[in-house]
Amino acid sequence: MKCIRPSVFILTFMVSGMALASYGPGWQVSFEDAERQATQQQVPLLMHFYASWCGPCRQMDQQVFSSPVVQRALQEGLTAVKVDITERPDLKDRFGADSIPRDIVVYPDGTVETLNIGMVPMRSYLSLLRNTAARGRSIAMTRMEESEAEAIGYAEVPYDALL
Repeated sequence: MKCIRPSVFILTFMVSGMALASYGPGWQVSFEDAERQATQQQVPLLMHFYASWCGPCRQMDQQVFSSPVVQRALQEGLTAVKVDITERPDLKDRFGADSIPRDIVVYPDGTVETLNIGMVPMRSYLSLLRNTAARGRSIAMTRMEESEAEAIGYAEVPYDALL
């Protein structure tokens, strides 16, 4: 009986650690998949940097990412991926994710922006997601209008020239 208890403890610890690494609804499985999808769909790429040993990261998993409303928002107008800094130090360095949890977005025009650092309450995170998706739609619309204008040969004429 004494041998079972340590085994149960280890198994419980492993399962609780796996819960943090699970991606769930709204999250892409890998950075490469997320980057490809964001590029194809012309939507913002949201990266949530975390680590299994990070207390505030676990807190966000439990209090923010477990919400069905947040999970739905992660799928509306953006592509999201969780990036474990211990598994992907290359991405941590590339995007300067020195402290976690941290959310960084790459917009369709290539602009990179840090959205937040640290634990964010659910309502604030939801607002952050919605604002990010709206800005992404605006950028995509502007780019589409510019390409349509180029396709028909439209050139911007200074206002003074029209007078």
